[in-house]
Amino acid sequence: MRLLPILLIVVIVTKTAAGLGTTGLSSGTSTSLPNSTQNAFAAWMNPAALALNNATIIAWSLNAQASVLNSLSAIQSEQNPGIGNYDFPDDQQAYWQAGLTQPFRSSLISDDQKWAWGLTVSGPWNKARQLSSGPNTLFIPIRQRACDNQFRSTLGLGVELVPDSLSIGVALSAHLHTAGNARASLTPNRPNAEVAVDVGWTSALTLGGVYQRGPHQLGFSYHQAAAPKFIQDITGSIEVGGATTINQPMTLSSTLYYEPHRVSLDYRYHFANSFYLLTGISWETWGGYEPPSLRVVTKNADGSTITSEVPVFETENTLNPLIGISYQPQAPFNAHLAYQFKPTPLVDQGNTNLLDASTHIFAVDVGYQLSDPIRLSASGQIQWVPTRHFSRPTGQVGSPGYDYAAIAYSYGLQLEAEL
Repeated sequence: MRLLPILLIVVIVTKTAAGLGTTGLSSGTSTSLPNSTQNAFAAWMNPAALALNNATIIAWSLNAQASVLNSLSAIQSEQNPGIGNYDFPDDQQAYWQAGLTQPFRSSLISDDQKWAWGLTVSGPWNKARQLSSGPNTLFIPIRQRACDNQFRSTLGLGVELVPDSLSIGVALSAHLHTAGNARASLTPNRPNAEVAVDVGWTSALTLGGVYQRGPHQLGFSYHQAAAPKFIQDITGSIEVGGATTINQPMTLSSTLYYEPHRVSLDYRYHFANSFYLLTGISWETWGGYEPPSLRVVTKNADGSTITSEVPVFETENTLNPLIGISYQPQAPFNAHLAYQFKPTPLVDQGNTNLLDASTHIFAVDVGYQLSDPIRLSASGQIQWVPTRHFSRPTGQVGSPGYDYAAIAYSYGLQLEAEL
């Protein structure tokens, strides 16, 4: 085995950002079949594909995310009296992703059958996580500016059940979440304060399978939903008129972000020389979605619970079709194009200002073999969100209604080495 040290330093500056999903060879689309059987990010995409790798592969990618969210027109609210526009604030973001795949043999089944383990790690470029939370009335896009802005790691294992034909895999992803408590006593005798914060993990399971025979390849994957939380308990006491007044304990909580349960079924066909056709469909469940709005819970003097307004809205599950084409000669150049349609899961805003519309995703990935072990690829993705009108009841923030539309995009570079 050859060991190849790699140092890649790339600086990407972008004006605004939006969470778009995994980039690199996946090109940001939801699929259970990596564009290449030799894929360093297979642990996250489909752990069964790990067993397709014949060599140790490492990869590093750095990506920028950006969005152009149209101003919401015809806004009328307490914050914006009269008819006017709401302009979304800028949100800068760049994120990195590293992947490793290591095949090996095991005598537990057969020396002819391959095993492989893989690891992927990703997160924002200059932080481990970020949180912006507020009342239900905030204008919050569900899927633009909503994901991949937290640290995540995935460890997977794949095994061949039938050599060069059938493989299965399992992986576990870990997402950061935060919980803690703060106490303060601001009395003249003993003014003091303390805080304790625990940074833990929320786990999500991934299962996968790949079957291939001749020019046909079939992939299946299941990704468990992930909804990391921020939870903070607060208590305190102050002195008023010479008497100590105890503040009611208070719990602050919010969802950091949400990834739905997803089941993907994909088919790839090698139809001519170096050309491959990819079709697929994914099913996403949105019944467990919680917006990143801040919830405050405390107790009344009689012991009853007092809580801030709970968001009430309606979502539905979605079916997301995918089609793509790949050009993969032996060397040195390859290219992948893909299109995916993602219907909106948001049926009714209820008492919130959640924003979403059916989205068209266009993705491209181009790679070039720089030398025998090293490949460089560039990827890009555009999400087109056509205009959707939201009507708001009288008295609600945003009344009488507004239009929402967006164009979001990402771009990045990836360096990969086969050892």
